[in-house]
Amino acid sequence: MLAYYRLPPKHPANAVPIVFLMGGPGVSATFIAQVPPYFSLFSHLTEVAPVILLDQRGVGLSKPSVDCPSGPKPPPNLFATTKNLLDAYSTAYSACAEYWSSRGVTPDNFSLQEIADDIEDLREALAAPKIDLLGLSFGTRIALEYVRRHSQSVRKMVLQGTLTPDGLVRLPFEMDEFFRQTAAEQKPGAARNGLEPNLEWAFRTVRQALREPMPVSIRNRNGESTAVRLGSDVFAALVATHTTDPRLPALLTSLAHKDTSVIAPMLQAIYQDLEKGAGSMMAHSVVCTATESTNRLPVARAQVPKSLLGEPFDNAMVTDNFCQKIHVSHKTAAAPPPSGDIPVLFINGDLDDRTPLSLAKAAAKGFKRAQLFIVMNGGHELLPEPEIQTLIADYFADRELRNRPIALESRKFLTVEEAARPPRRGP
Repeated sequence: MLAYYRLPPKHPANAVPIVFLMGGPGVSATFIAQVPPYFSLFSHLTEVAPVILLDQRGVGLSKPSVDCPSGPKPPPNLFATTKNLLDAYSTAYSACAEYWSSRGVTPDNFSLQEIADDIEDLREALAAPKIDLLGLSFGTRIALEYVRRHSQSVRKMVLQGTLTPDGLVRLPFEMDEFFRQTAAEQKPGAARNGLEPNLEWAFRTVRQALREPMPVSIRNRNGESTAVRLGSDVFAALVATHTTDPRLPALLTSLAHKDTSVIAPMLQAIYQDLEKGAGSMMAHSVVCTATESTNRLPVARAQVPKSLLGEPFDNAMVTDNFCQKIHVSHKTAAAPPPSGDIPVLFINGDLDDRTPLSLAKAAAKGFKRAQLFIVMNGGHELLPEPEIQTLIADYFADRELRNRPIALESRKFLTVEEAARPPRRGP
């Protein structure tokens, strides 16, 4: 059973619904609506049309909601090698699949193709001849698959943080470039903030030191102190997923001085996530069915020997071998990239290391009526920004967009003390 919120339009004559596709994957749209900046976005969009907040199958209020059950205590050597960490995720995901399969719900029920077809069922249930789509992050991947399968049902589309069919495979050289951009930007104010000015030196120094894994004290779900050991390759993999993070200079500075105060909360979050079961079966399954990595994965691996950061950890989790271990029996067959005559607005930050700008540029080439807005100093999540919300509302309202650059404030890099503080929680 699919669940959704329908936010009525403030002007009843407006008929074409805007369907919001949340990312993650596995994050509930009805949950994110409670976050004030997103509530503001959806309220703004009701000036234009009805807004549909869909909880994708397996998520949130949709039934069954296939959250994974709590898992066993992770091993102390979890972070010693990337193989250990990958094995832990494989074990957790496999256990989750077995738990739900024993209840008659299998991973194959949660493919990208079926989720895309769910949107078409939703459109028919709404009795809407066409719909508009607003996708964020992995929601853009779903939107592109929907266009591939049901292009006749789409009037307009906005994609923020575009994930292309092969975009789940990260390219090491691209991650290196983001790292060096952060290193150059933070250097002028490094001394003032008590940070190491040469981040590449700090990275190489720490990686060398971690050839012998370093003990790090974290807390488990019950608040008990737990000792883990951090190895060189896991450290590099963690850096590769935080290349534009304002905490990165503090992370490298602290570890270069054998201070684990910044790395400990990051490792603790991963450890506790595994204790909790590591998310939802839907998220694991849909990723494996969303990746068309036949060509891009060898390119990524060819870059590894010459890259600074090495092989991105995420790449191992979209291979056939890993997907088979977690009981996903089918992957998306190679197919032409989504394309067509549908008007599409692409919005991407130049500092988005999760869905780099290069992916949006590649996707835009397939659409004859594509517009690309690059947000300077923009990271991965831009929908909370008021200027972006106005841009999206104007686009769906068929207003002419003023082609001007959008720039956010420059990043503020955190000190070691600031970066070590626990993150603020959502609603």
